[in-house]
Amino acid sequence: MQARTIIKNSVKRVLLSLSGLLPEEVMPILLYHSIDNSEMEDSVSPEVFFHQMEYLHSEGYRAISLDEIDTCLKSCNRRELSKTFAITFDDGYRSVYQHAMPILRRFGFPASVFLPTQHVGRHSEWTQPQEPLLSWKEVLAMQKDGILFGTHSHSHRDLTALTQEQARNELETSKKILEDKLGVPIAYTAYPFSKSNGVIESLALECGYKTSFSAIGVEGRRRRSMQKDSSVVLRRSVIKKDDMLAFEFVLASTYHYYFDLQKVLSFSKEERA
Repeated sequence: MQARTIIKNSVKRVLLSLSGLLPEEVMPILLYHSIDNSEMEDSVSPEVFFHQMEYLHSEGYRAISLDEIDTCLKSCNRRELSKTFAITFDDGYRSVYQHAMPILRRFGFPASVFLPTQHVGRHSEWTQPQEPLLSWKEVLAMQKDGILFGTHSHSHRDLTALTQEQARNELETSKKILEDKLGVPIAYTAYPFSKSNGVIESLALECGYKTSFSAIGVEGRRRRSMQKDSSVVLRRSVIKKDDMLAFEFVLASTYHYYFDLQKVLSFSKEERA
């Protein structure tokens, strides 16, 4: 296990050193879940999250909202794109309101949260242990503070495991509920477990979503990166075990190559999702 970790870190360092030589027209869209000290693999502690945001601020990165992505992709050059990023949170954990919001406010970073509308005000039934989720009161308070919201389906089920009609209902229901609650059009959705396919992505467009979000590293998507004129944006997961080397690598233009190399170098089959 230790040897495998050494190999992984060595590959990350090499790819990180090459990021300046292999620029691409992409920008890092960061994917977080809970910001707390829970045992969940997807959680990031408030202290680590603070240091990550502090690093971005000190290194001159520019945070943009999801509404600004299209404009930036069309107008920014490659260097500008490499120093531009966006922050997203899936599932709508209460810890984002409690711990992430003060940190984001301190650095002036915008962010977006994707909500599974059926579970607002409840607990995350899809995790162990279950964690408290945002209430509608907290969602409205965050909206007033500039947070942009999108849907994360209605029931947080894997859309690819549903019938086409069930998947459509998940996308339509969550959109209607969120628009009714927030009083604004909802243009974005993120797929639960980052799982989708061509049928699901077409349904999202038919339901009125401008853009849908998945994650780099999900099986079948390793070679896809966020590009101009794409309705599907691939994000980069930040999780508990990431040290600062891993976080710097998440920002690198060569990040997605790592997943292509996993198979070649016989890395663990475990995915970042």
